[in-house]
Amino acid sequence: MLGAAALALSTSGLAVVDQQNLTFSAGFNVNDPAFTWQQEVRTGIAGQLLSIDLFYDAMTPVQPFLFFINAGSGWQTDANDFTTVVTPVDGTFAVDVSSANLFFGVGSMFVFGIVGLGPDVECCNLLGSGLAPGYAQGRLFVNGSANIGFEPADLLFRTNVAAVPEPETYVLMLLGLAAAGALRARSRAHRPPVRAGANGSAETARS
Repeated sequence: MLGAAALALSTSGLAVVDQQNLTFSAGFNVNDPAFTWQQEVRTGIAGQLLSIDLFYDAMTPVQPFLFFINAGSGWQTDANDFTTVVTPVDGTFAVDVSSANLFFGVGSMFVFGIVGLGPDVECCNLLGSGLAPGYAQGRLFVNGSANIGFEPADLLFRTNVAAVPEPETYVLMLLGLAAAGALRARSRAHRPPVRAGANGSAETARS
């Protein structure tokens, strides 16, 4: 599930890399409308998902495709949390998803998906991996199946997030501040009173 709008926590706005798979050894057809791809991702940093980098080999005229994100693990069939049409560029390119305000906690699962818009002019233009190690934290699905024909199969990708502390971190910070305040108040309560001496100087009262 999404992080309940992350309790309206603000982000730092600075993107950091969270998850990635850079083991290139295969390519996947994202032009053909008959194929729906979903790459499963497990988050390692709490925060707002800002963008996802993909890797494309423009062997033929570039074809746009439908890109979406859906919170949850495994093959997703419910309404998407974010959808856009992407026109890829040759090489590495980023899909900006910051407008969706997607917040995830550590260990959350989501999929990013791709559906071809046609025409199916060339196979294997979105780069991925078909050999170990691949991406060990999630699986690649096509049309509902994780059986791509070779294992492990994953898309090449990199997720970029704006990290924010999880609510539990804020609770610990507040408890720490409360404890420090209590110690300070206790110290003041046990401090001996100061009174004016006979010569006008300040002196500490003694019992």
